[in-house]
Amino acid sequence: MRTKQEQNKVRRRLLYLWFPHFSIERHKRIEIDKRAKQDDFSGIIIIQDRAGRRVVIASCPLAFQMGVAVGLSLEDALAACPSLLVFEADLIADQLAIETLARWCGRYTPLVSIDKANKGLGNAGIWLDITGCAHLFGGEADLLNDIIARLTAINWTAFGAISDTPGSAWAVARFSGGVTQLIAPGEQQAALSELPLSALRLPKNTVDDLSKVGLRKISQLMLVPRAPLRARFGKNIRLRLDQALGIEKETVSPQTLHSPYLARLVLLEPISNSETIKQILGHLLPQVIEMLVTRSLGIRQLRLSLYKIDGKVQELKIRTSEVSQNSDVILRLFSEKIDNYLLDTGVDVVTLEATETDVIQYKQVYLNNESETSELKLSELIDSLTNRFGISSVTLHSLKESYCPEHSEMVWHAISNLETFRTSERAQRSLDYFLAVRPLRLAVPPERLSSILVCKRGRPKNFEWRRNNIQIRRVNGPERISPEWWYMENYHLTRDYFRVEDTQGRRYWLFKEFIKKNHERSHWYLHGFFA
Repeated sequence: MRTKQEQNKVRRRLLYLWFPHFSIERHKRIEIDKRAKQDDFSGIIIIQDRAGRRVVIASCPLAFQMGVAVGLSLEDALAACPSLLVFEADLIADQLAIETLARWCGRYTPLVSIDKANKGLGNAGIWLDITGCAHLFGGEADLLNDIIARLTAINWTAFGAISDTPGSAWAVARFSGGVTQLIAPGEQQAALSELPLSALRLPKNTVDDLSKVGLRKISQLMLVPRAPLRARFGKNIRLRLDQALGIEKETVSPQTLHSPYLARLVLLEPISNSETIKQILGHLLPQVIEMLVTRSLGIRQLRLSLYKIDGKVQELKIRTSEVSQNSDVILRLFSEKIDNYLLDTGVDVVTLEATETDVIQYKQVYLNNESETSELKLSELIDSLTNRFGISSVTLHSLKESYCPEHSEMVWHAISNLETFRTSERAQRSLDYFLAVRPLRLAVPPERLSSILVCKRGRPKNFEWRRNNIQIRRVNGPERISPEWWYMENYHLTRDYFRVEDTQGRRYWLFKEFIKKNHERSHWYLHGFFA
């Protein structure tokens, strides 16, 4: 009789997906339309250089039927089937594609792991830990059928199996003859018995050695005493068998495809309107914020993922200039993006994930709330403009240590640096100085003036700029700025700056550049505009 603790223990359930023609199908999805029409070729192969030979590492079913097997040289493959489409192996592209599929599997569970055992062999596999979530899809059988049907609809060939252990799910998915299977809890032994020894993830040379002594099926291996087997073939054989049976524990660590601060909702029926998405967002956001509040964290970036019924995933992102836990502000930032998003296909799974977080700094509550309110309004304005027009649309400006005005300005993205800018006394002093004696907008590079009238004292009286005759009524200056001596090419140049105002109240920043020892070789420039 089982103890109460054993009865309450949740049995782990794993789903393994095998993509036997992964590399072939990736190329079919991307490149075949560029290379040939469907009736112009008789098969597809993937080749790779190995020891100076170009060898077939993946072959489509049609090419395989014509005698083009894995391991064949390219020359022999073309001799057997001259009309083959040949592609070079691209391991990086394969990795990116399987990561995309793994993210797609996040519609079923956030615990997803990519099988790295067969990397570079033209196939691929993914583990999904579906413990406790199968009921959301009508049970394990319905979940397995659903994921296979969806993958088939988007032109992926996939086989799957659900079991208690990674090893048994892997074995049944790959060696069941293309039939998806559901292994009942504790029934791994029966499911594995008639499978070949290769299903235990053993090296090929080990499988060959076992075959020489008459061991070809897992059921035969189970009958062999452990001690002689270990003495002759090593301990790895029994380890793999025990892992598949659940006697020896085997862990499958999920990839960091998602942050820990994720909320998801599986819909009974697909939705296709923005108002419903907003309602779902309003349901998921408090869950994410609650996760963060317990850890004294706030939101920097949020990602709303919409899983469509056609297999595509649409992502909507927002950023905040300040670490935030304010759901009203976040909902307002998302609202505009959702309104502008065109739903061409139904959505049946929605996730909300805090992809960037930071420790939240709680502020002193003011008796007079004006300062706090003004700061909040500024950050909300920056968030709204940035999320609407892009991260480069709102910037912060301050000075850095440089004599040359065009080198003395620092420009920061406001949404990423607002808090740093606020807490920096130097930045605040720089801003105050900037507003007092420097224009807010510089002409980079300075615009040379072709015509200017100068009085006897060397101060400008009027000038021509962009075919307009500017009459000056007020002049302040000069302010002499010496060259930066460490830039030797400019060591001889000196500038006299003037702040001038025309008859219409517009203010300009002009300078005369000259060689210090020869004022006759001077030129005038327009360098900026005051507010």
